[in-house]
Amino acid sequence: MTMLADDFFRLAHDDVTGRLRLSHRTISVGLAAALLGELLALRRIQIVASGDVRIIDRTPPEDAVAHMVLERLVLEPRSRSLLVWVDRVAQSAYVDVAGRLMRAGQLRVQVSRRLIGRVVTLFLPTDMNQAARPMALLSTQLRWRDPLNQHDSHLAGLVLTTGLDRYVLDGAPAVARGYLRFVVEHLPPPMPQLLHAARVHL
Repeated sequence: MTMLADDFFRLAHDDVTGRLRLSHRTISVGLAAALLGELLALRRIQIVASGDVRIIDRTPPEDAVAHMVLERLVLEPRSRSLLVWVDRVAQSAYVDVAGRLMRAGQLRVQVSRRLIGRVVTLFLPTDMNQAARPMALLSTQLRWRDPLNQHDSHLAGLVLTTGLDRYVLDGAPAVARGYLRFVVEHLPPPMPQLLHAARVHL
């Protein structure tokens, strides 16, 4: 199963250099929304009309990161606001998802020191083809206006919300951008609520 946050992480980094395509904060918020989206897809939580997160199944997911996010929700029953939880999950989302990809052997760390003494840590893909696949697939689907499955339509929502569309649709005709907006505008609940909560924190 391809995890939503993993593909968003890949989209948010250059597939050769590992450099960030967006600010660290924007990527972290996007990853937080994606991690909560994973719990929605796993039917562990739901987002109710009031904008609160409700736990509907406490069974630990097999994935360690999804398990950790769910456990945090379970252990903090006083706060159920989706806005609050996007912000809380964002605080560690980058490290959490990078760690998941490293454990899967899909990332390696490169640490370098700049002339001014600043240490820069990059997460480089171990397989550039695998790292580039989500960008190539989503870009092609949008340019050809192909039907998107749930995973790809949710990824498209994160792309438009965070501004990654300028990379995914670089050089694409206006009709592709229109199709992206159409897909996102017609996402079924509760994804629009999740994207709105992410947008508030950007």
